Amino acid sequence: MFVLQGHDDVVYSGAFSPDGELLASLFKSLAASLDQTIRVWNVKTGKQVGEPFRGHTSAVSSVAFSPSGEHLISASRDSTVRIWNVKTGTQDGDPLKHSSAVNCAVFSSDGQWIAAAFDKVVQIWDMKTRKPQREPLKHGDMIDWLSFSPDGNYLTSCSSDDNVWLWDLRTKDPVGRPLDGHTNRVLSVAFPPNDSKHIVSSSRDHTVRIWDVETGKQVGEPFPDDEQINAAEVSFDNKFVVSGSGSRVRIWDLETRERVMYPFQAHDAFVSSAQFSPDGKRVMSTSFDNTIRIWDVEILKLIT
Repeated sequence: MFVLQGHDDVVYSGAFSPDGELLASLFKSLAASLDQTIRVWNVKTGKQVGEPFRGHTSAVSSVAFSPSGEHLISASRDSTVRIWNVKTGTQDGDPLKHSSAVNCAVFSSDGQWIAAAFDKVVQIWDMKTRKPQREPLKHGDMIDWLSFSPDGNYLTSCSSDDNVWLWDLRTKDPVGRPLDGHTNRVLSVAFPPNDSKHIVSSSRDHTVRIWDVETGKQVGEPFPDDEQINAAEVSFDNKFVVSGSGSRVRIWDLETRERVMYPFQAHDAFVSSAQFSPDGKRVMSTSFDNTIRIWDVEILKLIT
């Protein structure tokens, strides 16, 4: 059984490197803890690469690789976004600071910008100068997640107001009204890797929904589940959707909305995130059982 273990408590999220060879994970405790580390793993061997990245003084909320794979950014409850050199495991420059806890941080597809969510505000920095690019984008409620469109023109966000928001980065304004359809808190939102015209979102209302950027309307029927869906992402070939809910992982056909395979028991506890590797051959899931598991999509078992 190929299980990545090293964190001392809940593994809240993870991210594949652009080439799919590395995986970064973060720890987030439900209680006060001294572990504020980020760990990088070799996907093929399942071994940790080097020492944990240390520097944050509170729980880490999210991690993301730069498009080149040279850098990693981490958001933290210590009110900072930190930029790391992946090879050396050291911080690259001073942290990007804010006055409140950072819920998540993401790179634009060209690596030029870093966007981070602080409660009800989104701040965007220039990666090279480390200076804010514009005035903060003000949100209606607590922001849970962010995603840049592949063409760099849009940013989407979700929050505790049960809505999906879309921002035009050229005008700095929301695109119309929030995308309204979920009936409970939206927990994740993402543009497909090669598609700037659609958004995928997951929610406590037990659904995954696909949205049309131009019309602001839902595309087709929601993907139904019997539990809240903590994360959902589209594969790099835009054919499949992976979602994590309860202790299970599901994979869906994006066009037909049908399950590609029966939901499988991925963990011994709550699945906190799930995503495809860049080549679409693997699915990574993280969990409250303190582990990261890497699944082979074709044979439906842990890689050995």
